[in-house]
Amino acid sequence: MRLIPAIFLVTLAFANVSCAKVADVFIDKSKVDNWYVKASLYQQDGNLEEASKMLEVVLEAVSDEYIYFKLANIYRKLLDKEMTIFTLQRGIKELPESYKLLGSLAVEYRDNIETVEEALELYQRAYELSGDPKYAEGKAITYAAMRDFNNAIKVFDMLIEKEEKGDYYLNRGRYYDKLGLEQESIADYSKAVEIDDNFMAAARLADYYVEKGKNKQAIKYLKIIIRESPSLTIAKFRLAEILLKIGKTDEAEDYFSEILDVLNESEKLYVLKQLASIAFTDKKYEKAEEYFEKAYEISEDIKVAYSLALLAERSDNFELAKDWYRRVLEKRPDFAEASKRLAILELRDKNYDEALNVLAGVEELSQDIDFFRIKSQAYVSKDMLSEAAELLAPVVKDNPNEQRLYLDLALIYDKLKQKDNAIELIKKALELFPDEPSFQNFLGYMYAEQGIKLEEAEKLISAALEKKPNEPAYLDSLAWVYYQKGLYEKALPLQTKALKGAPEEQEIIDHMKAILEKLGIKKSIDEILQDK
Repeated sequence: MRLIPAIFLVTLAFANVSCAKVADVFIDKSKVDNWYVKASLYQQDGNLEEASKMLEVVLEAVSDEYIYFKLANIYRKLLDKEMTIFTLQRGIKELPESYKLLGSLAVEYRDNIETVEEALELYQRAYELSGDPKYAEGKAITYAAMRDFNNAIKVFDMLIEKEEKGDYYLNRGRYYDKLGLEQESIADYSKAVEIDDNFMAAARLADYYVEKGKNKQAIKYLKIIIRESPSLTIAKFRLAEILLKIGKTDEAEDYFSEILDVLNESEKLYVLKQLASIAFTDKKYEKAEEYFEKAYEISEDIKVAYSLALLAERSDNFELAKDWYRRVLEKRPDFAEASKRLAILELRDKNYDEALNVLAGVEELSQDIDFFRIKSQAYVSKDMLSEAAELLAPVVKDNPNEQRLYLDLALIYDKLKQKDNAIELIKKALELFPDEPSFQNFLGYMYAEQGIKLEEAEKLISAALEKKPNEPAYLDSLAWVYYQKGLYEKALPLQTKALKGAPEEQEIIDHMKAILEKLGIKKSIDEILQDK
């Protein structure tokens, strides 16, 4: 609390008049300080009405700047604007050189259109009397409230000329912003950061550069923000997002990890997904699984469950993968990708009927190329070749640019012993894709297998090998062309190379044995594989 200065009380003690008349009541001036103390105690207790009454009594006996200021603040708290202004006006009348009272009255005037001009004058007088820049800043704020940003800028021009401070550049930059002067505002924000790492200026610059997609500059200013305010989560989050975007995943992971524990559940779910994606990209699959599992604990999100299924597949935990896919489909039966992945796993486990059952749940609109390929494979696996051909034929017709479909259907025709259909289909495919090596090889091998058009077969397969010279299937095909031509010695090195490239492929093994037999070479397949 504040006591009336002792020198003032001593002066009162020697005054000729020992009492003052207040509302027809005479008050002993020696007790004024006691009234002030009581007013302060009332104020501390929240009894503002009594405090104001006491201070009014004090002001009848003394004329003190601080008491006028204190009483005006009490009236502010009582939301009595009229008495606030009256008290400040009375104080200024008594103490016209009081820049504190002038500045305080300016605050009351600046929000009223009828008194805003007077507020500007009061701020100017307060600044001239004190030299305190806060009154000049008050004047600028008043101009800004009037939408007069040019005059607000002039105030800060004057302040900057006297002293370069980060806050001055920051505020002038804000007013340049209001006028749409982007270049000037960015220059001022940059200067503010240069002077004292101004937090708000750095935030403005970070926003600007994020919006402009200038990641390098955005990162620079976000790091300044974080250095000045290490607990600011949003800055770390935005920085992590940018770092992730530009491929700096290690740094992004660090910032995401730092904020994880202070986020709410929805924010944490998002960040966990991001962390999982980073780990997945970096091939840290166990870590990715850990993040996804934590995310799933927060919310049984189907995309998270789907990701966990994919991770389980990658680690060859197929039963767990199927379990995750089923969880997805329980919540979202229309999730076609989950249905297709589950069907593939059922095919892998030779559960062909279950695979078809899963695919039956895929809505017609979601039945894409992959859906038909998987379903046709299920039919082929069940030896339902005619059904597979009937399924794929119209799909090939409707999707002539899907290369994969031609080979799928051609292989089915081949298994159905419909070699003419297979050949005609691949010829059509070659009309559309004349340089596709898989089509060149397939047609060439079909000819070689039947011992027909061997010269054309050799040209087709040789063209395929020019594109993929080490492809075991293509090497095997050309070797078989030479076999059919009786050129066994020419076939042998090609077949040997094919065998070493795909030692488990039964058809390549059978062809190797046939060539060895024709050449009278008594070596086992293992011996051929061990030969250098």
